[in-house]
Amino acid sequence: MIKHWKKEIAIVGAVIAIGFGIAFSANDPQPQIGATISVNPDEYWVYINPKDELEDVVGRNQKGDIVDIISTSRGNGQYSDSKEFLIIRVKGLTPEQIQKYLTPYQETENITDTVNLASRKNYIDIKNFSKSVGVIPEVINAKDFSPVEKTAATISQYQKKAKIYALMSPLRKIVDKIIPKVYAVTTNVRYVDADAEAGGNGTTNCILSCGGTAAYASLNIWEAARDDVGDLVTNDTIEEAALESSSANHTADTTAVLIDGWTTGTNNYIKIYTTAAARHDGKWNEGKYRLNVVSGTTLTIGEYYVRIDGIQIHSGNVVSVYISTWGGGQSGDIRISNNIIQGNSNHAWSGDITSSTDDNYIIYVWNNIFYDDLSNGYGVYANRSTVTWYVYNNTFQNSSYGIVRDAGTVIAKNNLFKSVTNPASGTFAAGTGYNATNNASMGYTVTDGSVGDRLSQTFSFVNEDGDDFHLASTDAGAKDFGVSDPGSGLFSDDIDGVTRSGTWDIGADEYVAAGGAVINNFCNQGTCIQINDQ
Repeated sequence: MIKHWKKEIAIVGAVIAIGFGIAFSANDPQPQIGATISVNPDEYWVYINPKDELEDVVGRNQKGDIVDIISTSRGNGQYSDSKEFLIIRVKGLTPEQIQKYLTPYQETENITDTVNLASRKNYIDIKNFSKSVGVIPEVINAKDFSPVEKTAATISQYQKKAKIYALMSPLRKIVDKIIPKVYAVTTNVRYVDADAEAGGNGTTNCILSCGGTAAYASLNIWEAARDDVGDLVTNDTIEEAALESSSANHTADTTAVLIDGWTTGTNNYIKIYTTAAARHDGKWNEGKYRLNVVSGTTLTIGEYYVRIDGIQIHSGNVVSVYISTWGGGQSGDIRISNNIIQGNSNHAWSGDITSSTDDNYIIYVWNNIFYDDLSNGYGVYANRSTVTWYVYNNTFQNSSYGIVRDAGTVIAKNNLFKSVTNPASGTFAAGTGYNATNNASMGYTVTDGSVGDRLSQTFSFVNEDGDDFHLASTDAGAKDFGVSDPGSGLFSDDIDGVTRSGTWDIGADEYVAAGGAVINNFCNQGTCIQINDQ
């Protein structure tokens, strides 16, 4: 179980000083941004609390507490930004050390109790570092990283501050209106590897001789075991399935999956993603994790607030991703990003992504590659009147249909259609545009007219015959012809994690000259550490 942190919306713009010495400032220290560093699976991001958290909420910490330890190989863009914590990089931590440093002290929700309130048994003196808030990208060896156990005096000092804070309740209520609170959310991570031994509980990515802690042997087994968790909202948790492919065999996951039986919410979602080691490199890769089902629908999403990221998916004869929420008119969102979805060129009317229920939800689809949807196959099919689709920066190749809109609302931007008989079909919503095709017509009608579309274009890929649809340096059809930030902050990189800059390219790939690729492996709310992939 890994903790990370989220902020409530607040109005920040004042500095309030309280007579006994506690001060709140809107001008937080700025983190170090843009450092270029490498990824090493033996290294961890360690989050350290820079100040005493005195609010009467679960998750408060004492200054110097380690609130989270995350492998640098699985930084996935959902952890707190670097304006809130001191974030250091430590190499060589053992599982025993990680468990020790994250072990809680006794904690209570009642701040006036006399029990110890600090959330960790051990803490580290942040005066030993060059800054108190922000990112320090230089690597520290585990032997030089020395948290110490708290003493009675340390705890007593913290308790006194907490009690004073509690007595100032009227003032605190005023302060809370303009200062963001911080509170804990628990993320449950379980691992999946098709080469894992049977009977594992998914708590590690071990695959053989694991003593019951092996990764789940399929995504289907993970779902069947973990949907008993049930209500993520009540439990205030996030559920993650981290997909691995660590064996030399790289066996495909071949069992169809149904995501059903959960209760999810805006901040309590399900995320299914590949780890850095198991993720494709922007083209289909048999040596990485892949969900490859011979017959039937590959992945059915029966819940709201589900995120599918970085997976290779292939459907034998029906649909790759089928969204069927059965929610009785409820609302929510589903996010499908950075995937490679290979169609079935021999089966009529097969497709990649579609939905089947009339709930009021939103589907975001970005940075995906869809190809080989022949025999009237499609990439994205919108056919429900109350569903809104945002389809951005995808590449469609060698298919009968790209995006089909029969019902609902579809806004499509920056999509590339190459060798697609019918790039887009139906009436799309205003705002659609900057899509490109080698055809003489895009095929759709856009309310109020489209802007920036490119027709009869010549696209150049790195190796189209080998299904490598990265833009070549010679491309003249998609490179630098898109609209920048079509999702208004929804994403800022491409299918490989390369930062998009300037005028964005059309399609899933952002061309970067050799040696210049930068991976956004650690981003949140516009704040990123840039990690070079070269």
